[in-house]
Order: sequence, then structure tokens, then C-alpha cells
Amino acid sequence: GIATRDIGLAIVALGGGRIRPDDRIDHAVGLTRLLPVGAEVRAGEALALVHARTEADAEAAAAAVRSAYTIGASKPSAEKTVLRRILPL
Repeated sequence: GIATRDIGLAIVALGGGRIRPDDRIDHAVGLTRLLPVGAEVRAGEALALVHARTEADAEAAAAAVRSAYTIGASKPSAEKTVLRRILPL
């Protein structure tokens, strides 16, 4: 599985998101090529590509991505993407 909130917080820590509405966003930083849930992954294979301004920021984001992924021997069961629909009254 993937702790998606932790992925989002890693992007915010890089400067690619906001904590407060007036925070500036650095469009040069972030994460790309994130492996999806259920993807087969081998030792040494990248889980994501980190775009950062500094080596320290890149290392912190990489650590956050590593801890956000749960890697097991078997593929996780599929969960429903849409939990419920909210319709107008």
C-alpha cells in the first residue's frame, strides 16, 4: 500500500505545496514516476523520482517516499476507488 498523505506531505516539505493559503509554490520541485499500488518492484528499483532544490531536501523526500510505501510478497487486494457518491438533494 501507499500512505498517500505522507506522499503529499513530502511534496509540501519540498516546497511544492502549501501549508497556508499565502504560501508560495515552487513548481520546480515534487515527485514524478511514482509506482502505483500493486506494482511489482525489485530491490534497487526506484519508487519515485524526486525533484528538489538541494541534496538534503532530496534525501528527506526520498526517505519519506520509502516509508510511505509498504512492500510485501503478495499483491494487495483491490479496494473500491469510489466509496460513495454525494448527490444533490
